[in-house]
Amino acid sequence: MLSLEVRKKAGGAEVHRLAGDAFTVGASSGNEVVVRARGVAGRHVRIFERDGGYHLGLYKGVEAVELNGHEFTGGPISPGDRITIGEATITVLQTPPPLRHTPIHELPVSDTAIPVPVIAAPTTEVEYRGMRLEIYALCREASSTEDLATRLTDFLERQFEPTEWAVA
Repeated sequence: MLSLEVRKKAGGAEVHRLAGDAFTVGASSGNEVVVRARGVAGRHVRIFERDGGYHLGLYKGVEAVELNGHEFTGGPISPGDRITIGEATITVLQTPPPLRHTPIHELPVSDTAIPVPVIAAPTTEVEYRGMRLEIYALCREASSTEDLATRLTDFLERQFEPTEWAVA
């Protein structure tokens, strides 16, 4: 999943969480990420997954964009990169970890199933207190409500089994 924050010169910010391997960005409502700002073409850029990472490509007829303050005509992008299109800035917040490409013949063969790790729930007040302190730190560090929701979801998925974390 890719997360992008769109900020316009006029103010305000939107966070887009995108699932898939290709997205279009532009002023037209047919794009996955709609950016209505001066200098943004109807279909301006395309973000796509390649070799376990994300890349940015420009549509024909549009001017180069800026990546971290430098002219950019396309290539790999990573978390923290700032893409400036006209009067809008898109910040890459999060990308998934790259997939491991192991040929099938190199995978280990075993007669026994691999046990699924069981996540132990907290049992003592000290463990619960530690979790509360971690959540408090997440709340203080979050830059927006969307960021907070993402951080809390990730925390709960790490701490609890999938059937239990929604209850937490």
